[in-house]
Amino acid sequence: MHPLTITRTVYDPATRDFIFDSAESKALPSIRQWINNNNPFIYWYILRVDNQSELSLDQWAIELYTHQALNIKEAYIDGIDRCFELKKRENDSWCDKYVLSIPKQLGIPIVGKGTRRILFKVDINCREGLMHEYGISGRFIAHGVESADIKEKFFQYSCKVGEFKQILDNNPDEASVYAEKRMSARYSAKDVQLFTNSFRMIHDLYSYCHSGLIQRDELLHKLQLLEDNFEKVPDIAKDKITPLLHDGIRELGLRTNNENLKSRYTRLCDSLVELLHIEVMGTNLGKGAIAAQESEILSNGTGYVNGDDNVSRQDGRTAGVGSSERHEKNSHGHDYTVNTGKLHQAQALKKPQVQNLSGPREQKIGKKAFLFPVLIIIVLAGYWMFSPLLVVNSGNQDTIIPQNTKVVDSPLAANDTNNVSIDNKTATTNTQLDLETYTNSIGMEFVLIPAGEFQMGSPSSEEDRDDDEGPVHEVTIENAYHLGKYEVTQAQWVEIMGNNPLYFDGDNKPVEQISWNEVQEFIKKLNAKEGTDKYRLPSEAEWEYACRAGTASSYSFGDDESKLEDYAWYCFNSGNITHPVGQKKPNPWGLYDMHGNVWEWCQDRWHDTYKNAPTDGSAWEDGNSSYRVSCGGSFFDTASGSRSAVRFSYDPSRYSALLGFRLLREV
Repeated sequence: MHPLTITRTVYDPATRDFIFDSAESKALPSIRQWINNNNPFIYWYILRVDNQSELSLDQWAIELYTHQALNIKEAYIDGIDRCFELKKRENDSWCDKYVLSIPKQLGIPIVGKGTRRILFKVDINCREGLMHEYGISGRFIAHGVESADIKEKFFQYSCKVGEFKQILDNNPDEASVYAEKRMSARYSAKDVQLFTNSFRMIHDLYSYCHSGLIQRDELLHKLQLLEDNFEKVPDIAKDKITPLLHDGIRELGLRTNNENLKSRYTRLCDSLVELLHIEVMGTNLGKGAIAAQESEILSNGTGYVNGDDNVSRQDGRTAGVGSSERHEKNSHGHDYTVNTGKLHQAQALKKPQVQNLSGPREQKIGKKAFLFPVLIIIVLAGYWMFSPLLVVNSGNQDTIIPQNTKVVDSPLAANDTNNVSIDNKTATTNTQLDLETYTNSIGMEFVLIPAGEFQMGSPSSEEDRDDDEGPVHEVTIENAYHLGKYEVTQAQWVEIMGNNPLYFDGDNKPVEQISWNEVQEFIKKLNAKEGTDKYRLPSEAEWEYACRAGTASSYSFGDDESKLEDYAWYCFNSGNITHPVGQKKPNPWGLYDMHGNVWEWCQDRWHDTYKNAPTDGSAWEDGNSSYRVSCGGSFFDTASGSRSAVRFSYDPSRYSALLGFRLLREV
């Protein structure tokens, strides 16, 4: 009598149950719980090895023989918190062999009179696997005992179980639509959009990891973009997806070359797609057409079996007795945004959040007036005069800026006005102002922003807004200030810091890959060079006030999203790269790239809402969060993620190709 008894079981994700070799009622609850915690939406092949001898098997191996449509690359051993890789050996034209080898040095014996359970992850090529029946057989080998054959275990596979992975492989946009339908039951529409917008980027990353030579810098960029997006949907991604990407980025950051990247990051890409599969397929579809579709999937002749192996099949082989019991799936839900919203492009770059604006939007620009007789000119121009430094411009857009001098910059017509509606209330505001500019010793240009009042946040009626953009509240900017006409460029950063942390090379492109903490060091050095203490990051209120430039609409140019490409580099026109500053149209106050290109750091700590926020325009520095605010969206975000009210949080030590800044200079 052989000292080993081997029991085989297959976990069927369609029925959420096991295809039994024999009754294992005592063991099944713990196995089921383990599978539910890892991935209940794939097939698992499970072996139980009972050692009936007194001999401890310190060194052992398992060979599995499968159809080529099946891949068995990972195994888990009960009680061991790690994944074991199997070696693939081609067996013949029909069958592959996978080998799990456990040497003595690992210290994972099968002790005398003891038991080990090994769970093998089974991945099936959906194109080859449609409605096929498969068998898995093998051999157990251990030092000191005769090898034991593992009898073939049969199961039927329905391609519908792997439907999402196939759709993602063929068309990530279709996969986004498919996922939105399945995930809407649990997550908000915006989160789902942000999540699914990342599918195109994931598809690109997956293809890249499975292609030829992988380049470290390019791979790092792709992973960082994905992590940025998924950080915007913590309810969906914080437990498994974001940590997986974070670990991959951290490890990649320690590498100095491209050696041995392919195998490690191919597995990471596979794991990422698997986690998407779990989130998408783990949704309770409820009633209606989708539920009916799932019901059809489960009943469409799949022939799943669940019982003892001594029951005869029509084809003469032994099989189990079919089970009609169906287990309900847990409900899940799920934003370039790719979400289909953000990163959705893929990029699930995180989609920028939209701020709320509720209540009247009457813009009150500072009321300082000249003491000499220009009142008639002011009235005809249709705007408040706000500073004794203000100079009326003729409207000519051509402005010559002598080096290191202050000049008047008025790129837009000074008498243009717009009527904008917020929550059915109308405010008339000047959309053009003649503003003074200032240029410092390293060529940074600044525009004078007038004092005034505005409604900060986004109204509940604004499309794709987030709750953290409210409540809308009035903020008074008591003092005028200079704000960078452009985002800080790489050349300017190098001038002060002596290094360039760039991902996208270009002297006139915005500097990126810089953390909030590094920006503070830049400001310190710039102030020292200029002999002043006037340079700093803008508060979130100062940033949004300048971005809106007297408007109360979703964007500084209005609510027409189709015009965004004239003002911003975002996911649908950027080509997923940054662009030189100042190439798009400015906002009404002459500021460029306030929408898109790169997210811009602000001084404030992050708060989930504006409840109890300062109303004087100062930075909100109290609170428990260590995260800092960024605004404006990036080249990687969708239109909704580039609105005036959009805001997002980042760790101050975090750097990204999506993150840059512009400076404020106090007057």
